[in-house]
Amino acid sequence: LTLMAGALIKGDKYTMRRGMYQYMAMTDTLGKGMKYFGETLRRSGVDPNYSGVAGRESLIRQNEKQLEIMNAFADAKAMEGDYGPQAMMAQIEAINDLAQHPWLRMGTRLMQAADGFTQAVIGNIEARGKAFDLVAKGKIDADAMDTVAQSAYKEIWKLDEQGRAIISDEAVKKASGEIAMNLDNAANDALSSVIRKVPALKPFLLFTKTPINMMGFAASHSPMALFIDDLAQFGKNFDQLPAGKAEQLLKSKGIEFNPETAEIAYNSIRAEMKGRKALGTLAVMATIGLFLTGNITGNGVYDRQKQQGRRQFDWKPRSIRLPGGKWVSYDNLGAITDWMALTADIMDNHDVLAAGDFEQLMSGMGFVISASFTDKSMLAGIEPLYDMANGNVGAINRWTSSFLPAATMPGASQMAELTRLMSPNLRVVEERLDAMLANRTPLKVTLPDQYDWIDGDKIVDYAPEEILTRLWNTYSPWKVNGKISDVKQFLIDIEYDHRPNLKTDGRGTDLSIKEQAEVYRIMGRDKIFKKEVERIMKSQTGKQFREAFRIAQQNGMEPELSKFTSIHTELTRALNLAKELAIAEIDANSNYSILNRKYEDKTQQQENQLSTVQNILNQTKVR
Repeated sequence: LTLMAGALIKGDKYTMRRGMYQYMAMTDTLGKGMKYFGETLRRSGVDPNYSGVAGRESLIRQNEKQLEIMNAFADAKAMEGDYGPQAMMAQIEAINDLAQHPWLRMGTRLMQAADGFTQAVIGNIEARGKAFDLVAKGKIDADAMDTVAQSAYKEIWKLDEQGRAIISDEAVKKASGEIAMNLDNAANDALSSVIRKVPALKPFLLFTKTPINMMGFAASHSPMALFIDDLAQFGKNFDQLPAGKAEQLLKSKGIEFNPETAEIAYNSIRAEMKGRKALGTLAVMATIGLFLTGNITGNGVYDRQKQQGRRQFDWKPRSIRLPGGKWVSYDNLGAITDWMALTADIMDNHDVLAAGDFEQLMSGMGFVISASFTDKSMLAGIEPLYDMANGNVGAINRWTSSFLPAATMPGASQMAELTRLMSPNLRVVEERLDAMLANRTPLKVTLPDQYDWIDGDKIVDYAPEEILTRLWNTYSPWKVNGKISDVKQFLIDIEYDHRPNLKTDGRGTDLSIKEQAEVYRIMGRDKIFKKEVERIMKSQTGKQFREAFRIAQQNGMEPELSKFTSIHTELTRALNLAKELAIAEIDANSNYSILNRKYEDKTQQQENQLSTVQNILNQTKVR
């Protein structure tokens, strides 16, 4: 698509015809890809160290040398009469043998096979391009073009040391590596060197090559693409290049320089890059239109409290609203997704109701950069490390609950997916390790359901009776979500960021996890807060809130969002009332257990104070 779009922009009829011939035999191309996919999957199942389709260091377990060194050390110790290392090595080798079982390596084998599929598809497309060029130069007849294409496809293969056919063409491997996001680069090599020197960083930086390649691929779709070095180099026409420059550029792409076909190869790459720029530009323009009509979301706003409030009101990131009101995720569309989300983030953070001062501007810019680039890079994995270093117990438990099952339980990822499929309801989860682990396993059913404190329904991402939707959302990268109610959309529009804090009853007495879940349910059942929102929505003040806030800013009044026209104050008053009445009902139905705990806590506090005073007095008497 990018190749055809770029050729169309340039008016390059030859490249357009060449591209049409390259891509029109998709049945043959996909057939070759699936054949190599199957062969790679079979070979990696038989040979754990198969590296015919290289590119991902995490796929190929080359630890034989390390085991040899460890065994040599164990044997040397055994000769000295110390048999402990040998006993330990026996266990290590047994675990290693289990880890090399084809079933337990299915995930990595499938990724390696997918890389093989991509290489074969790209290889056949390039082979057809070579045949088209030969016809255009009059070297072969058009009737022989398909036969020549098949011969060119065979030339990209070679036999490895065990006689197995693998793709060896450098241009094909580079092109497919860009698609598979596993090209080697200087940034990844430098990071890998750091990890080798500080192995403790490995759990936080499990994947480094893919995100770096993703950022590079997104940059190639920039509407300002000529500012990207790689694209700027292909910006000139072939006949405007200095002597030797074309050869240098083509070799950087793994393409062997041939004076007869150099211009064709150069124009093909240039057209693809122009096509990427065009697609990125169209994505940005479409996003602007969708945002102005309220039909697209990005990653959110810089204000964390407002963003958490949005999520409470069924707001979903990176989604497009379809006719009918349902939201569908546009995530996982490659570079197009990144540019759409970036555009939505810039507009969303610019439109936020805030002071509009320099500090707010810098906060918004920092969030946009973080969400669009930092979170896509390996740097996102460092965040849990900072939280743990700061002693954040909740962050430690969250990281452990996700890392521990994946590191110790075969099929942990699939188990988590089945748990989401069979039990889609959200649960009230304490920041304890056992509760967080339960939430990721079938034990999730033992946790209390979380209710919507506005509408009163159980919180799910989609209706639980819609099994097809649940299957789609579990295994598809494009999630389908329900509508946002008018009440919740109003709260998002006025940027109301309060929500019930149920760790305590508001007066210092802790609430149990079941009591918290019951408070949510009663608040949603009675709808005290919802009725207040509906009343304000119908008022003239509520309808004109955003417009009035902007006018006040333009008049230099510096309005404060939480106090402006008292709407936020009235809503918070209703929210607190709904919470207090729910807690009072729970307390009355449980023989005033909350009140009794409050009395016990107060008594214990007084006893501790008396004890402290008595100790001070005793120390004074001794002196």
